[in-house]
Amino acid sequence: EWMKDENKHNMQTKRFAGSADLEKAKNVLRDLYPFVGLTERFEDSLKLLSVVCPEKLNLKYKKQLIATNNTIKKKLIESPNTLEILREANKLDIELYKYVRDELFPERLKKHQVAVNNVVLPESYYKTDRTYKYRTSIAFNKFVYRQLLKVKPV
Repeated sequence: EWMKDENKHNMQTKRFAGSADLEKAKNVLRDLYPFVGLTERFEDSLKLLSVVCPEKLNLKYKKQLIATNNTIKKKLIESPNTLEILREANKLDIELYKYVRDELFPERLKKHQVAVNNVVLPESYYKTDRTYKYRTSIAFNKFVYRQLLKVKPV
């Protein structure tokens, strides 16, 4: 149903350009955003971000495989008609992605290549996203605060 709604088509292009104007979206990305990255080139993107960002970044991250269920992908591959409708509804977004992938990202990477080559990503990734402070607050809540709530006033 959402494919029938024209407002839902080419959402990324509209988000950057304010309308379904591909050239304007390209110009906005090129002129107003010092950083663009690609998930399929995540580590290169992370290095580039650390170079163009004025603040020192903590580059540790946890590798995750998010899309373990490929049901939607399989259904799309099995239904060429649906896939074609999606491509048509997102034609400008696909072109914008190709522009970033094939032109803008490589251009930015090349511009900062020396600095990017000097960025060393940490070898040890976070083992968990639950930090010491977070785990301590959970323990306090469970073993102290909740226990105090159980005490009946005299």
